[in-house]
Amino acid sequence: MRKLILVLCVAAVSATGVTLAAAPAGAAAPAPTQSKVCKLLTGITIQPSSDPTGAGGRANAKKYSAALTKAAKQSKGDIKATLKSLAGYYKSIANNDTQAIQNKAQDFAQASTKYASYIVSNCVAGIMKLRQIVFGIPAPKPAPGTS
Repeated sequence: MRKLILVLCVAAVSATGVTLAAAPAGAAAPAPTQSKVCKLLTGITIQPSSDPTGAGGRANAKKYSAALTKAAKQSKGDIKATLKSLAGYYKSIANNDTQAIQNKAQDFAQASTKYASYIVSNCVAGIMKLRQIVFGIPAPKPAPGTS
């Protein structure tokens, strides 16, 4: 009877070992998913205009305004207002409305800061985490004097 138990235990351990060895070597936890807003914002690509005049810049501003408006419609909270503010500013550029551009300059500066902060906090951080999970790349060490 002891021999039978020993043989069964060895067989169970062997089978388990084979099962574990059959698992993919680089298996990792599932990658974090990006929010809809981050996907929209990080996916905005505007090709530079071939038109070297101001009209080319206004055409790009119109495209960027439309992309930001689309992202604003699918977002909530502070970032929604930020995206609307940026879209309005770029729309003013597209319309060549110099008075509106001048009036919205301060709001644009604040919205740009909030936008950059949102991207870094919510979108780039997810990409960095994805890089760490999928590729096994360690997180960067903080700069000396920071925590």
